[in-house]
Amino acid sequence: MLGPVTTAAPRTAPPLAVSPPAGAGPRGGPILLYDGACGLCARSVQWILEHEAPPARRSTPGGRRPPGPIRFATIQGQVAAPYLRRHGLASPTGEYDTMVLIVDPDGPRERALVRSQAALAIGTAVGGPYRWAALVGRLVPRPLLDAAYGLVARNRLRFFGGADACRVPRAAERARFLDRG
Repeated sequence: MLGPVTTAAPRTAPPLAVSPPAGAGPRGGPILLYDGACGLCARSVQWILEHEAPPARRSTPGGRRPPGPIRFATIQGQVAAPYLRRHGLASPTGEYDTMVLIVDPDGPRERALVRSQAALAIGTAVGGPYRWAALVGRLVPRPLLDAAYGLVARNRLRFFGGADACRVPRAAERARFLDRG
C-alpha cells in the first residue's frame, strides 16, 4: 500500500526508462494511472469516456483550454513505472491504494495528483456539472476528502469486485489507452 504522499514541487524529469507511447508527451492530455485489476477503477475509466465533454466545450478555471482528453494507463504497467518513480510513488509490493493523475506529462510543469486531489481534477477535466461539483468539493478540507477516499480505496475490491471484463474501447478511444501492445 502507498504510504503518505506529498506532491512536492515538480522535478526535472530524467529520461524515461521506457519510451512513452506516441502521444504520451507534453502535448497530450493528463494521464490517469488506475488499478487495472479493480472493478471500481475500470468502471471509473468507462465513466470518464462516457462523460468527458468534447474538446470544444471543455475548459478550466480561468477559461483556458485543457491540453487534451484524459488518457489512461494501468498503474501496474510499463507506461506508469517512470512516472511513479519520478514522483516517489513506486510501490515495492506493486499494490496501490490510489489512482494517480499525471498532469502535463513529460512537460516542464509535470506533477502527480493522488487520492481526492486526482478525483477533483478529473471532475474539473470532465467538465459540465462535474466541474462545478469538483469546485464545491475543493471547499471540503483535504484531510477529510482523503479520509473518505481512503475508506473507499481500502474496500474497493470488496464493494466492487475485480475487473472481470471491460467494454472494448471504440476506435476513436483506443489511442487514449497507452498500455496498448
